[in-house]
Amino acid sequence: MSRVEWWELKVSFTTPVFLGGPDGNAQWRTPPFKALFRRWWRVVYAKGSAPVPADLFRAESALFGRAADTGTTASRVRFRLDWRPEAAPQTTWQEYSFQRLRHPEVNRPVSADLYLGYGPIGRRGAQRSFLPPGARQTLRVGWPLGEAEQFAEIVRLVQVFGVLGGRSRNGWGSLNIGGGPTEYLDMDCFLDPADSTARDWVRHYSRAWDQAVQADTDWCHAVGADETGLLLWRTPERSSWQEVLADWGAAKIEFRTQFRFPGSTTASGLHRRHLLAYPITRHAYRGALRDHPWHRCANQLVFKVLTLPGDRYVGLAAHLPHALPRRLREGIPSEERDRVRRMELEVWPAVHSKLDEMLTRLP
Repeated sequence: MSRVEWWELKVSFTTPVFLGGPDGNAQWRTPPFKALFRRWWRVVYAKGSAPVPADLFRAESALFGRAADTGTTASRVRFRLDWRPEAAPQTTWQEYSFQRLRHPEVNRPVSADLYLGYGPIGRRGAQRSFLPPGARQTLRVGWPLGEAEQFAEIVRLVQVFGVLGGRSRNGWGSLNIGGGPTEYLDMDCFLDPADSTARDWVRHYSRAWDQAVQADTDWCHAVGADETGLLLWRTPERSSWQEVLADWGAAKIEFRTQFRFPGSTTASGLHRRHLLAYPITRHAYRGALRDHPWHRCANQLVFKVLTLPGDRYVGLAAHLPHALPRRLREGIPSEERDRVRRMELEVWPAVHSKLDEMLTRLP
């Protein structure tokens, strides 16, 4: 057994997090943290390129362990988390106030929390208990000796982009880390559009978005980039996390609804909006993809609410480009696959352009 160096990190959430135990109620648990660190370890491992799957599997298994017919290995990365019953009952959701957003395809304004959290959140608020903003814990992470530099990069990426729990890609479960390598991360500089050098370290893990979506790597392995720089955007500074989520909700409505469906509420073919995320409520593709549980694609855009000194809040959006999931692609009729490839090259520049209009680019 290799020796382990322990790091002590102070973790908290800037927005409510829907992180549940086996019964669905909110609970601090280590597996989601391990999955989050593992996800960003892959980005560090890839270094802006598409890794060979067999090499990635061997390296990941050697570090994080595996359970397989060919043999089981223990994880060399350890996570320890104090358990505290800090879950907030769903009734306390009424203490939060959210802006109402106008949606061109809905008759009445929709509350920002419902739009961004549909599922864990219903028309009457949270559907189950949740971990409230400000909930804090000490997370102890054991990393093999000699891997500290790599681990420091992972922690910095998690601090900037890391989110946990249900609907986390819309900003819920925005994780904040204190201590360790984050002490040297100046978020004011990172979020300054004029200070591109503050983001140079992220460029080591970036990849041209068109290369990523047209390749075979169908998971988040890099931060997107185009000819002008990184595909990152920020909101204005706000005085509450609810205001930041409203900024993101308004932007998301704009970049999604620019791709309109035909007059009927049910699309009869594969359309551009299907490529942003699938499935879409009331707009199922009436082809081979319909009602198949494996035919899913998560949004490639990830949003996080960051907290800054002085009770300031800022939202950060990132495009983490990748190919459509293999099983989703296989469900698309062969005669339509070339058209889908062409549409992908049209859809994402339009999304980037809309975000450039509504938010501030961080190249």
